[in-house]
Amino acid sequence: HAIFTDVSDNWANKGISICKYYGYMSGVSETEFGSENPVTRAQAVTVLYRMEGSPSAGNNDFYDVPTYSGTDKPTETSNAVSWADKNGIASGVNTTIRKFEPEGELSRQQMVRMLYGLASFRNSASIHAAKYNDDSVVNLNLIPGGSSVSDSYKTAMRWAYDQKIISGKSGGNLAPADSVTRAECATFIMRLKNLFDRED
Repeated sequence: HAIFTDVSDNWANKGISICKYYGYMSGVSETEFGSENPVTRAQAVTVLYRMEGSPSAGNNDFYDVPTYSGTDKPTETSNAVSWADKNGIASGVNTTIRKFEPEGELSRQQMVRMLYGLASFRNSASIHAAKYNDDSVVNLNLIPGGSSVSDSYKTAMRWAYDQKIISGKSGGNLAPADSVTRAECATFIMRLKNLFDRED
């Protein structure tokens, strides 16, 4: 049965249910998940941080991510951003100043890069094959939308496609520059969890 009123017939219902059950994601309200709402950079790293059991991370040093919010304990967002930055899962958007842009929307290729970063952090066997460094196993040019994947995201995208973490949207299009929706995020997380579970 649906846990939110707006996902009863949603294609991503399984992923949403799993993310809700494990506490990786919650709704935008008590009754709605907000499937088509875009995911922000801060929300994405927080989901991955929760997947890792919310480890201690120390204060973040991005000027646009407040460490505290009315208490003397760092916020979950601050912890998540600090953890993601220190462990190669996400970095800032500017190299000259420490800016994270927490409310910025995330593209599909950027989200895939974060998932790849977490797999690397966890030393997943799935990423150790050098086969993702070029087009020999996964030729992005043969996948709709694949040729528009930015160079710095190609290795991660080949991995995610081959491991069936990402699939195309309508017509099989990877749509790498499209913003990630909450439904897509939940589905990616479910598939990544399944990959990790198989390896454990």
